[in-house]
Amino acid sequence: MQNPLQPDTPLNRVYTRALGVFLFLFMLMTLSGSMKRLEGFHRNMVLALYVSFVILPIFLWILWQYSPLRQVSRRYLAGELEEPGWELRMSLAFCSLLSTIIAAAFFLAQRGIYPK
Repeated sequence: MQNPLQPDTPLNRVYTRALGVFLFLFMLMTLSGSMKRLEGFHRNMVLALYVSFVILPIFLWILWQYSPLRQVSRRYLAGELEEPGWELRMSLAFCSLLSTIIAAAFFLAQRGIYPK
């Protein structure tokens, strides 16, 4: 079901994915805080959550500069259908970013590198 207040555009879907990354980091930070054994990971996730306010806009800027996001936006304005391959590449890009953040937080916590 579509939201009548927000049109289903490629741009809105990209921003929704960025919001999803932030919300997933917040949820993971909350869950890891309840486990005493994951204290280092939790502290790294808190740091990742704060840093995501800077990383996500830079990541979106990179997508605007070096991905076909410009072309998709132009094609949408021209009334052409969007490309499913592009949707897959955007999903993979955001999943890769999220996986990299989580893996870095975990491996740094395993080595004892976290804010104290």
